[in-house]
Amino acid sequence: MDTVVSHVQNPREEKKPVGGLHYVSPVKNVKKLINPQIFEQNVLILVNNIMDKTKSKFIKVRCNDCENEQVLFDRATTPVSCHICGSKLAIPAGGKAKIKGKVLEVIE
Repeated sequence: MDTVVSHVQNPREEKKPVGGLHYVSPVKNVKKLINPQIFEQNVLILVNNIMDKTKSKFIKVRCNDCENEQVLFDRATTPVSCHICGSKLAIPAGGKAKIKGKVLEVIE
């Protein structure tokens, strides 16, 4: 004998076997329950809020040894070396990197 475990019994919903029982999902398609236009607006608002909150920037740094100017990420997760002389320009520090050269400008 088959037992149906469900909050909403709908004969059109697909039954998925779980153990010896059949499970009927109470919500098959979430998008059908939400107005698609409101759903898309909410997604756009979330994406825009996330993009506005990024605090990381690219910076132009001058090497202390050879005066070479180089653009690097202020939250580097790997050590950044000068392309010319090989001295360290940035050392990762768990969040923002420690910048060893002179910061010339912040690139937005």
